Amino acid sequence: MMAGPIRTELTFVRHGHAHCNAAGVMAGATCTGLTESGRLAATQLAKRLAQERPVTLLRSSSTRRAVETAEIVGHALRVPVRVDDDLRVPDPGPAEGMSWRDWRAVVANGDAAGSEPWPDYLARASRGLGRILDEHTAGGRVIVVGHAETVTAAFQFLLGIYDLGRLRMNLDYTAITTLHELPDKTSTNGGRVWDLVSHNDSAHVPAGLPRYPGHVAAVSREYH
Repeated sequence: MMAGPIRTELTFVRHGHAHCNAAGVMAGATCTGLTESGRLAATQLAKRLAQERPVTLLRSSSTRRAVETAEIVGHALRVPVRVDDDLRVPDPGPAEGMSWRDWRAVVANGDAAGSEPWPDYLARASRGLGRILDEHTAGGRVIVVGHAETVTAAFQFLLGIYDLGRLRMNLDYTAITTLHELPDKTSTNGGRVWDLVSHNDSAHVPAGLPRYPGHVAAVSREYH
């Protein structure tokens, strides 16, 4: 972890476990929100965040599962939620409601027409992330509640690349990824420089709750 002063802390949170996750289907506009397990994990997340550095901005994807997660956090922290449609999940298009297993078969056959291509999603997610950074330059802690794709897009945006290659970024439900801005440092192109402090931190998720598809939490810390 970086020592010394921190100008801005940028925290990404994946949404809680949702009904579409439980069903194993793709859901953008038709998302029906969080399961009870998802709400419980989001509540524990909120308790944890309330014990940490004060939050100055809480931004959320417009997809329902992310909004519900952000609202639980915002209520506990007494911070309003600002929803950004550019941070919504990649649009499934005609694949809305399709099982992930069937979708993978569609992609393998090269027939994904109508679904939002990754470069298009990356472009709009980068617009949303860029606005957050442009609007927030005075320090403090910024929380962005989104999706696994949000964190992948953030890494690609900050790295200035379009593909993470062979690096896969698994992310548990309600997991935290944190970056600290390095004060008095700029990149070779003049941009702000960030230090990755943690990734996929889900220590707050109660034991037995879903973490990532096919996995459940074994142990957790207590947050009251």
